[in-house]
This record gives sequence, structure tokens and C-alpha cells, in this order.
Amino acid sequence: MRITSKGQATIPAEIREKAGLFPDTEVEFRFDGKTVSLVAVAGGRRPSRGARLVINPVVYAGYRCGSPGSRMSKRRSRRISSRESRSLFEAAFLAGKSFQVYRSRGGQRRSPLPDLFTGAHAVIAGYELLTRDAGRYRSYYPGLALIAPD
Repeated sequence: MRITSKGQATIPAEIREKAGLFPDTEVEFRFDGKTVSLVAVAGGRRPSRGARLVINPVVYAGYRCGSPGSRMSKRRSRRISSRESRSLFEAAFLAGKSFQVYRSRGGQRRSPLPDLFTGAHAVIAGYELLTRDAGRYRSYYPGLALIAPD
């Protein structure tokens, strides 16, 4: 790997994922006299003016064809639906594991709940989740960063 004339180098995707270095992660460089290290800043990510809204595909499907009062312009819906979602199969696997926990706690539904897919997607992708039901998400995904009313 080479450093470009602008001082840039690409961190391989596998290393970025293992280190939890997702887009918009705040990092700092450290130099100990011999080695240069790239370290994620404590606190994870910093919201930025360019922060984007990501809608999980399960939520989006329900929103687009669910309640009759839900309206969204076609232009806005195309922008949201075309955004790339990271590793939905990993999220589905995690949601399945959470569904097993739900059933072991006496849950009666026979198929995974959309909330479990949504929470799993946020965990896998490293997103913060905006919700009114913080208790449910905390019980299945304790490390998930939530934005919720008090």
C-alpha cells in the first residue's frame, strides 16, 4: 500500500469493519516515536451537518404500504430506498437470535418482529436508533445507541 501525494491511504474494508471504523467515525492519529496508530475517538461518532437518515428496509416497506395517512414524496422515497444498507443478512441472523430470546421469554408471535430486524440492522451497521420504545430495544440490544424521549 502506498500513501498518495495528498497523504492519504485506504484502510482495507476488513480492517475497518473489525475496528468499527464506519463512515463519519471520529479518529485521531497517534505517534509514539516509531509507530503511527489510528484510533477511534472515545464516544464513537460525532453528528455532522451531513449526517444522513437511514431507514431500515423492513420499516420502509411498512411505511410505504402501511398506514393510509403515511405520505412521502416520490422523490424523497427514491432517495431513501436507494441508499445502501450494510450486511442485511448479518442483521437478519442477529434478529433471528433475538427472536429466539423473545420466544424463550414467552412471546407468542410465530415470526420475527419488525422491531427485531430494525434493532439488529442498527447494531450491525453501527447506527444510532431513533425510537419511542427504548425499553424493547435495550432488552434485546443492550449496547445499541438509542435516541429516545426520557
